[in-house]
Amino acid sequence: MFCLWSLEPHKRAHLKTINFLTVEDSLQLAAGFFNPIGLHMEVSYGDNKAFSRLALKREFQGWSNIVHCGVVATILDEIMAHAVMHYAGQGVTTSLQITYRAPLHVKEEFTEPSDNPNNNA
Repeated sequence: MFCLWSLEPHKRAHLKTINFLTVEDSLQLAAGFFNPIGLHMEVSYGDNKAFSRLALKREFQGWSNIVHCGVVATILDEIMAHAVMHYAGQGVTTSLQITYRAPLHVKEEFTEPSDNPNNNA
């Protein structure tokens, strides 16, 4: 049995900011706080969108110092899913097409979706 109060205080506080439906959801790859090899995305909501700010470690690189494009696709899929579930209700990704415009470098901090007003993605 999972007991929230058996967790360290910083983990309890984090769970209050996200809406995991089950303990298993807390192990998912992108935003699962308890997945030891996960991305640990912290998702917030505002202005009718979901967003997350993160910088990825070398463990997620493809080529030297560049985050693997599959990891970037996972982040995009995850943030879209959070937006849909938060604002519209349950949904699933049935198709995902991405045009990469520039590499994302390891440890480069970024916000998804981009806070760059010139971003057309």
